[in-house]
Amino acid sequence: MPFTKEFLSAGPNGVPVAVTGTVSSAPTVLHSSGTSTTTKDEVWLWAFNPGTAASVVTVQKAGTGALVQNTVSIPANSGAYEVVPGWPIAGGLQINAFSTSAVKPIFDGYVNRITP
Repeated sequence: MPFTKEFLSAGPNGVPVAVTGTVSSAPTVLHSSGTSTTTKDEVWLWAFNPGTAASVVTVQKAGTGALVQNTVSIPANSGAYEVVPGWPIAGGLQINAFSTSAVKPIFDGYVNRITP
């Protein structure tokens, strides 16, 4: 199966995505897959923390009320921490994030789009 390397849907032309969502029910969308169930998006994400205090972030797979959640603490003034190691999604699912920390993390990454 061939694949192409794509930008995150929330980061046009490769621009990193700042997390602004503070609760699970209203997270920041990092990437949305296409509606096809046969084309798969393999999502890779790294988090950066530009602040002077640790930042705790929760990443959700499958949208709001996610089926899979990964909560990590990113130390102050640091990154790139791998947070999403190639999670596959399809059929319009999303990868989202939210943080209750005062300093919000910034995400960068890419998608391997796998087509049949």
